[in-house]
Amino acid sequence: LIEAPPHVIRAVIADLERYPAFMPYVKESRVLDRDISGGAQNYQRLSFGLPFVQDRHYVIRVIEREYRDVDRRRAWAFVWRLEDGLPAGVSADAVRVSINSGHWDLRPVANAEGATEVRYCVFTDPAGSLPKWLVGLANTEGIPQLFAAVSTAAKSSRYASLPPPPE
Repeated sequence: LIEAPPHVIRAVIADLERYPAFMPYVKESRVLDRDISGGAQNYQRLSFGLPFVQDRHYVIRVIEREYRDVDRRRAWAFVWRLEDGLPAGVSADAVRVSINSGHWDLRPVANAEGATEVRYCVFTDPAGSLPKWLVGLANTEGIPQLFAAVSTAAKSSRYASLPPPPE
């Protein structure tokens, strides 16, 4: 649970270009194109700051969906999948991630005005040769850091005072 309304968490998650400012490990995030349905092709480069661990990078297609929960309240989902290739001009010193798909699901909390139930699911293979303990560390430490980063960003003046988007 994050103590912020779903539309605020939605704004944080949708702000792909600003990920390097608040998302853990994201060193670069560029929107390569947007389509009329609201989808975005996004290049990301991750840096873990560990000796002998190369950066990882990839291109994903992110699609945002607004829907109504069982109580007819507005909710949002962001679904992504890995795209082929990399944009021209990116550094060759990073490892291209071979599997990356997942979603965010943002639902209002019943009887808790201004709170959001946030679900994050990711299926990924970081590629390259990484020890299993390091991949496990990404799950036990990285995921809680991700939620903390979204929560902190949602409290910032950039997002906290945003009105809900028009219906």
